[in-house]
Amino acid sequence: MTVPLGKQPALAEVAGLPWCSIATLQSNGEKLHRVVGPAIRQPGQWVLPVLFCFLDPATGLSEYEKETEKLRRAWGLIPAHA
Repeated sequence: MTVPLGKQPALAEVAGLPWCSIATLQSNGEKLHRVVGPAIRQPGQWVLPVLFCFLDPATGLSEYEKETEKLRRAWGLIPAHA
């Protein structure tokens, strides 16, 4: 699943997103949170790949933060030494 970014997205903002970023999407006054990766090019458009979402719209942001931590650990995206 992906989120289309329109014909001329701000690539400086969305192409550099780290894997497992939390994006807040807004439309008609409603907000959705999704765990996404950096923007990618698909035929004719740029999109954000959606890596994870909760189906319950009432899910809080803290649940997404927990999920991003799990995904980053599973994919080896957390540095071994800080």
